[in-house]
Amino acid sequence: MSETKTVHSITGDAIEICFPPAKQGLLSKVMAKQTARSFTALAPEDRDLLFAIGDLRAWGDTHPYEVTIAPDHLRISHDAAASLSAPAAEALGLPRAVDLVLKTDVTGVLGSGDFRLHYEWSRHGRREHPRRSGAILQTADGPRRLPLWMKRALDLADTFDATRPVEDHWRALAEFRRAIEPEDVIDPEMPANREMARLSMTAFLRGLEVRIADRFSIAPDASLGRFEIVPYSSERLDRDGIADDEISEQNAELSGEALAVFQHRLHTRGARPAFQLGNNSYLVIDRGAAPVLEELARAQKAPREERRAFIENPAVSSRMR
Repeated sequence: MSETKTVHSITGDAIEICFPPAKQGLLSKVMAKQTARSFTALAPEDRDLLFAIGDLRAWGDTHPYEVTIAPDHLRISHDAAASLSAPAAEALGLPRAVDLVLKTDVTGVLGSGDFRLHYEWSRHGRREHPRRSGAILQTADGPRRLPLWMKRALDLADTFDATRPVEDHWRALAEFRRAIEPEDVIDPEMPANREMARLSMTAFLRGLEVRIADRFSIAPDASLGRFEIVPYSSERLDRDGIADDEISEQNAELSGEALAVFQHRLHTRGARPAFQLGNNSYLVIDRGAAPVLEELARAQKAPREERRAFIENPAVSSRMR
């Protein structure tokens, strides 16, 4: 923990960091002269702290109400604390990054009441049982801070409700897999703060590939009066900055053999919550988009004239492109 900052309190909702009074003598390293200091009045020599405050302001710009910066204290959400780099966290006096190994797995049968997103902690091969409050883990060696990707994975596991429909089980599994190993793309919500945190996945999770589709287009063959359905991910389209009028099949969530498998299984089995594309590879249909896929699948098997009319005007949903 930094010599210059003190974590005043940690609750389930937020972390409050108090600026220590000068009389405590903790600011000697950053004070060039005896002038008033506060979180809102820092000197150029307070470089590390200035950068940390800047990072918090940037987080607050995109996450309203998660960061409060007052002269004598900071109040930040656990996600904001988890998003910080190691130097920024140290400058603010937050605990250093977790040094335990997180072991992840799933248990039970997907879609049943015993399905769980499972995790446990270990150190040098021995299991530990730290207590967690948001981004802070109380370990045998003192408090440790979780990186954002790890916190979100644990949040998913801890809040998972096995009584929800199977569609929600699939969605949770997809989000859990992505959280514990984010894709190799630039994601503003997932800064590169994986320092010190180590992960151990079972073979099932390590090989698992789960994609989520929530938009669809049709690829018509007007001469034959039929069409194929192409799935998309709104999140991926937004992340890649692709506008609606620029979307093409090249931006689809699936391509090649995986797309052919999806289309074949949709033809033969109809709309489903999820489609197995290969060994441990799945496409999950977002619950909100399921009615659109059901209508498209119905139209595929409609009489020829209805299919032709559908191809000419396929606007069955505002979510379909």
